Amino acid sequence: MNRRSQLPWGASSQPSLYGGPRQSRGSRQLFVLGAIALGVIILVWFLIGRMCGGAGCTDYYCPSDRKIEAPEGYEFVSRIFAYNQDKGAVAPGNDLSIAVELTTEVPDGAALSFYRYIDETRNWEPIAPAVLDAQGKVVAATFTGTPGIMAVMRRNAPGGQVVAYLPHNAPLHRDAAGRVSIVHPIDFKPASDGAISGELSTIKAEGFEVYPVIASNNSVRGDVAIVENILASRESRANHVQQIVSRLAKDNIKGVDIAYLDLPVTARTSFTLFIG
Repeated sequence: MNRRSQLPWGASSQPSLYGGPRQSRGSRQLFVLGAIALGVIILVWFLIGRMCGGAGCTDYYCPSDRKIEAPEGYEFVSRIFAYNQDKGAVAPGNDLSIAVELTTEVPDGAALSFYRYIDETRNWEPIAPAVLDAQGKVVAATFTGTPGIMAVMRRNAPGGQVVAYLPHNAPLHRDAAGRVSIVHPIDFKPASDGAISGELSTIKAEGFEVYPVIASNNSVRGDVAIVENILASRESRANHVQQIVSRLAKDNIKGVDIAYLDLPVTARTSFTLFIG
């Protein structure tokens, strides 16, 4: 009896389990390789779309592929974003609440702001302070307009400070947001016994530092005389310093501005000893 053998990888005209001729292993390998190649192409397309902000972005601002340098003394802490034209124009009087994920870890929210890029002047201009969330990963702000290009930046080099003085509990003007680096609310004044009177303003540090002011001047009768008496002796000066330190610790204040104005020339030496 003749016995005909069939190699496992050989072709055969016999029906396979599901009917029809068996496919050769080479055909199956080509099919598998083709499927893998197609999967890789789809994955690469998806990743490129994600990195470039892809057509799938439905937010008001989408990642941009524009390469724009940060101004000197600043660094990007987010990607650069472009306004999503598919959203159309925002109705007049409606503000936009924008939230952006940071690309760089920041220890706190100080000196973080949203900036817009002006193509005509090739300059970045501040939009609004960036408010950091509790996790330190996302910042948010409210836009009153729709700048075409925007990003979040922070100062990374020493530079000049822009200081604003405000009456007690007065709000910071919106035009100053993002431009001011230090805010001094005029909250306190010295009392005749060397203590500090007044209450701390409720203004929140959003992109700037807050240092309250202990102020005295001749706009209120008798205030300058109180300061003169405080500065008159070593003991009264030391007591006043201790009162200031105690008040800062009580209210958890990390710094203070002392503005004792309109003092006579004769008080110059005592004031220098007090400050020193």
